[in-house]
Amino acid sequence: MNNTKEVIRNVESRVSQAERRLQALVNKGSQLESRLGDLAQEVAALREKSQNNQQLAQQAKGKAERATAVAGRLSKEVEKVMQKYQDLQKQLENQHSGGDSLRRLMNLKMEAQRLLDKANSSKRKVDELEERFEANEREMQAKATQLQMLEKKVTELLHYIREKSTFYATC
Repeated sequence: MNNTKEVIRNVESRVSQAERRLQALVNKGSQLESRLGDLAQEVAALREKSQNNQQLAQQAKGKAERATAVAGRLSKEVEKVMQKYQDLQKQLENQHSGGDSLRRLMNLKMEAQRLLDKANSSKRKVDELEERFEANEREMQAKATQLQMLEKKVTELLHYIREKSTFYATC
């Protein structure tokens, strides 16, 4: 009879220990699930940021392409004006008299200079836009790399939780 009572106490003690371990494992599983949820939210936020950055990069690329096209057109216009200026200057040299021609030529020269200044200003703006676009592309690439690392970490944690859950479920 004493042996039976001792065996019952040992069994009750083991059951109590198993219950405490099980409760600790349940608590740890809950903590891991909570952390996984937090990580999933962070990944979702990073994905959204990445999508926003991609949209901004696309917009910047479009602006850069438009600015490049405008700069190309302005460059062609400047070349035309410079050619006209040279032609007019040659005509003026061939004519000895021509106060009116000289005045027109001076007006054309001023117009050509104005167009040249405008083209140079546009080119500077295009260069600045290209620099900003490249910086945005580098930042977007860094964020994409960060997002991939976080996704990998979440996958690893999920795998770890599944392994532990399976292990403890079979105990």
